[in-house]
Amino acid sequence: MPIVVIAKPQAEFDAWVQETALAQQQAREEEQRLLDMDMPMDELMALGKKVYDSRCGMCHQSEGQGMPGVFPALAGAEIATQPDRLVDHIDIVVNGKAGTAMQAFGPQLSLKELAAVVTYERNAWGNDTGETVQAAQVNAVKSGEDL
Repeated sequence: MPIVVIAKPQAEFDAWVQETALAQQQAREEEQRLLDMDMPMDELMALGKKVYDSRCGMCHQSEGQGMPGVFPALAGAEIATQPDRLVDHIDIVVNGKAGTAMQAFGPQLSLKELAAVVTYERNAWGNDTGETVQAAQVNAVKSGEDL
């Protein structure tokens, strides 16, 4: 495997280290801000619809009716309407479902987008749970923590 080494003067290297440390600190602060954030329902629904339409709607259909025998409906589905199934709902969106076409969106979407799409699925098409899902809840499920 070829490797390229670039030698820089100490001052340039020190500046690069400082810039990198600052960028990492800003990323940690942004992540913490997101985890502390309590997004309102209207913002979650707008973003959730956008994410759903671009990532989920082709399989689960635009109105959540699914494709019988191939892709399950989300409209009226227990996983999208029952409060005790919230963790299951987040988990399947984040991690997918083995042996099916349901892919894992955790590596593809931000915590904010994941929270928004789950909120959307739990409140669109007559599901109307009134629940919002926040980035911190998604992060907890991704980390294997209890909600």
